[in-house]
Amino acid sequence: MKKTIAILLVVACAFAVFAQGATESKPATDSKVIDSLTLVYAPTYEVSTLTKMMEPLKESLPRALANYGYTLEKFDVTVATSMEIIAEGLAAGTIDFGVVGATTYVLYEDEVVPLAQVSRLGYEHDTRNIADWNTGNVTKSDTVMCPGSRSVLWVNILTEKGQELLAKAENNNLTWDDLVNAKWSLGKTTSATSFILPSLWLDEMYGTGVGQSKKSVEMLKNASVGNGGSAIIEALLLGQVDIACNYQDKVYGEQATYDAFAKLYPELAAQGKKPQDILKAIALTERSVNEVWLAGTGPKMTPEFCDALAKALMDLANSADPADNQPFRDVNQDGLIVPLPEYFEGARQQVAAASK
Repeated sequence: MKKTIAILLVVACAFAVFAQGATESKPATDSKVIDSLTLVYAPTYEVSTLTKMMEPLKESLPRALANYGYTLEKFDVTVATSMEIIAEGLAAGTIDFGVVGATTYVLYEDEVVPLAQVSRLGYEHDTRNIADWNTGNVTKSDTVMCPGSRSVLWVNILTEKGQELLAKAENNNLTWDDLVNAKWSLGKTTSATSFILPSLWLDEMYGTGVGQSKKSVEMLKNASVGNGGSAIIEALLLGQVDIACNYQDKVYGEQATYDAFAKLYPELAAQGKKPQDILKAIALTERSVNEVWLAGTGPKMTPEFCDALAKALMDLANSADPADNQPFRDVNQDGLIVPLPEYFEGARQQVAAASK
């Protein structure tokens, strides 16, 4: 399937070039001059929203690349329909560079070039003890940078079932029967935080991790699969499900969750309450690695230019100047780091587990 999509993308690209005039011959250009560069982002934002957030890069990225001897004449940004499409395009050489999740990256790591890994400010503690996360006063650190996030199994304690599940989790007597009969809100099957990690946690706690038969989210009787990040949590706020799986920031730091909470519970919001006052953790999984910036395999993406592009992106993202770092902060990236292979071992295990 990967190769089929790649071929289609190459054919489409070739047709576009032909339509522009196959008889035209372009003059040779300096290899240090990049005529255009297009960033393709994951479908977590609307095109218009992402374009606006990335607008400053049209000025800052050429400036940053100039520090490494490259001239960038034009920069554009667009949104793909899926991370898989981005990876296919990168591998086929029809996409210049893009951003995908770690699990998508490891599926294609032999075919693409990693530029940088996203890092984010972490929380004041990093444990899997639910008591640490249910104080109602969880805040991020100003200094701790983290290469990944944990998936959280959330419940809504305004519901009877939510109170029941939380009480059992706090007393360490949450059973497989409690979970398999609950209503779950999950993401796409390729989502680490909303599908794969919860599945691995179920097996760790109730399956092969305790010497019994394998357990996974596929065995849940009442699971809604394929939901978007905001929809997963909103279903829990509405009381439509008993358990929702998503990463920490979805409840502790995402504006969409605060907006949904204020809309659904205006009286609580007026009292100064926050989503974490009613959404509580009953479990935390192992860590999921943050997204990765990748380069494609097209002729302009030489090893030398990829090295310069990686350094330029990290210079901007890690700068203290808002004029440089704001586009990255707008897409929830507190910085970029060198993507060391060992960072992705957990993602490889997640992909391997999901394929079994």
